[in-house]
Amino acid sequence: MALCALPVSAATFSDNVPGVPSNAVVYILEILQDATDPEDVVFRARYVMPAVSRETGNLTYEDVAEDFVTLCEGHALPALREGGFAPASIVISLSDRETEFGVPDAEATQLFEAFTVDGDACIWEQF
Repeated sequence: MALCALPVSAATFSDNVPGVPSNAVVYILEILQDATDPEDVVFRARYVMPAVSRETGNLTYEDVAEDFVTLCEGHALPALREGGFAPASIVISLSDRETEFGVPDAEATQLFEAFTVDGDACIWEQF
């Protein structure tokens, strides 16, 4: 699997992360492109949300479930389009801390949801 960071740096659009329904603090870590199949590119938008920590956080998956859609439709999809991409699939991840993609971190709390893009909508896809 070949992954490459998009040319749009997270710093370029980090201030544009919308408020989320849970009211948690969240910021963008990075957006990656899974380029294993040029016909079926998946983009991975990775966010940090300390409030989901198993040890010190106060939010559960149920508390942040709607946040995934907000981040997909309100941040990841517009940022990718601004960068010249036309994503068909986006995976949104929330982690309680910064982690390196693809490197296991047993201490980190990580939550994921996958979406198919339909116009301006992100449609939840069950893993």
